[in-house]
Amino acid sequence: MTIMATKVFENLDSSAVFRIKVEDSSVFVTFNGNIDKEYQYTTESVENFTKSVENSIKDPESSIGRYINAQIRSESLKLVDNTNK
Repeated sequence: MTIMATKVFENLDSSAVFRIKVEDSSVFVTFNGNIDKEYQYTTESVENFTKSVENSIKDPESSIGRYINAQIRSESLKLVDNTNK
């Protein structure tokens, strides 16, 4: 497994998503509803997820909020329970 450099997507043209940060094997999503709370997710392939986010951001017909939501619903992004930290 290769360790990927941290990649941050900010200043998104999205009413739902404030920031997406991809780090090692985790994806951190901050929603506009509460920019002080970051949600941590795991995904099978961080590289594929990152490419998909980049493509979604470049595509004017695409919605990054809808994409993230679909990934969560399909369980491609799995929420990490950090309540015990």
